[in-house]
Amino acid sequence: MGKGAAALVTQKPIRLTWPDMARGACVMLVVLHHVIRQMVDQAPESWQMAGAAWTVLDDFLTPIRIPLFFFISGLLVQRSLSRPWGETRKRWVVPVYLYVLWSTLLTLRLLLPWGDHEHSFLSNFFGNLVLAGSGYWYLYALPLYYLYSRVTRRWPWWLALLPLLPGLAFRDQFTEWMQSAGYEVMDSASLLGSILANAAFYWIGARYGAIVMEALRNLRWLVSTSLVLGYTAVQSIAIAAGSVDAVVPVVSLLGIGVGILVASRASSDALPSRGLRYVGERTLPVYVLQFFFVSVLSLAWSRMGSMPIIDQMPLLAWLYPVLVTTAIVLVSLGVYRVANLFSALRWLFTPPERWTRPAATPDVGVRPSATDSDGGPRRSV
Repeated sequence: MGKGAAALVTQKPIRLTWPDMARGACVMLVVLHHVIRQMVDQAPESWQMAGAAWTVLDDFLTPIRIPLFFFISGLLVQRSLSRPWGETRKRWVVPVYLYVLWSTLLTLRLLLPWGDHEHSFLSNFFGNLVLAGSGYWYLYALPLYYLYSRVTRRWPWWLALLPLLPGLAFRDQFTEWMQSAGYEVMDSASLLGSILANAAFYWIGARYGAIVMEALRNLRWLVSTSLVLGYTAVQSIAIAAGSVDAVVPVVSLLGIGVGILVASRASSDALPSRGLRYVGERTLPVYVLQFFFVSVLSLAWSRMGSMPIIDQMPLLAWLYPVLVTTAIVLVSLGVYRVANLFSALRWLFTPPERWTRPAATPDVGVRPSATDSDGGPRRSV
C-alpha cells in the first residue's frame, strides 16, 4: 500500500456538527412534549394558564420535532442503502433489539402494586410490542423505514413516494383509528398511525438528504429568512384557526428546512451548541429513559397534585417543563455513562456484538458507535 493510500485509510473523516445539534434539540423537544402533556393532564387549575401557553409552543414546534428527527435518521443511512445486507444488519438489528427490550421493561411497571389497569398484563405486553403502544414507536419505525428505503432505492422517485402519501395525507384519520383500536386491547393507544404518517420524511432523508441539505445550506439570506417566516406564519395561522391538521404535510416540510437552516448556521463553538451536540450524540438513553421518569412524575402528581402548597405555586408552572426536561436529560445521560462503565449493564443500550457484527469490513469513513439512536454506525455526511 502506498503512502497516499495509507494516509487515506488512517485519515479521520470530517464529521458535520449540525446533525448532532439538530438531533439533540429534537430529542429534548420530545421530552418537553411528554412533560407538558403530563403537566396539563394532572396539574391543578392554577397551573393551567401556563400549561395552555406551553401547549401552544409545543404545537408550534411539532412539525419540526419528529419530521426533522426522522429526516436526519434517513440522512445518516443514505450511504449504506447500496451495501450488501451482511454489512448493514446493524441498521435493523439494533432498533429491533432496543424496541423489544425497552418495551418489555416499560411494560413491567404494570406489575407494581399501584395503578388501575383495564387490561391484563399479557394483553398490555403483546399490545405494546405489536401495536407500538409502549411509546417507543420511533424504534419500531426505523427498521421498517430502512427496509423500505433499501428495497425502493432503484425505483423512480414517484413510484417510491406513492405508497407513503396516504399515511401523510390521511395521518389524522389513520392515527385516530389506530389509537382507538389500541385501547381495545391495551391500556395505551397504538401509535402505528404515527409510523405511517412519518415514513415519507425518513425516505426523503435517505434518498435525497444530502441534496436537500446542501441546497438549504447555500440559500441566500433573504430566501432563508422567507422560509423561517413562512413556517412561522402558516403554523401560527393554523393554530389560531384550529386547523393544524390540514397543513401538517406542508409545515412539516417547512419545519425540516427551518431545522436544518438553524442547526447548520448556528455557531458550533457556542456553549448551547456544544450542549446540543453532546445530547445529539447520545439521543438513545434520553429517548428510552424518559418514559420511566414521566411515569414517576405521573405517580407523584396523583399523590401530591391535590396538596394546597402545589396549588399556591402557579409561578412554578412556567418553569416546570424546562426544569423537569433538563433534569430528565441530565439523569438519563448519567445513567448511560454509568451503564458504559460496567459491562454487566451495557446490554441496556447495546445488543450482543455477534448480532451486529458486519459480514465484511466497513468502508473507510465509517466509525461504529452504539450511541446512535438510529441503530447504526455514525458517519460523516
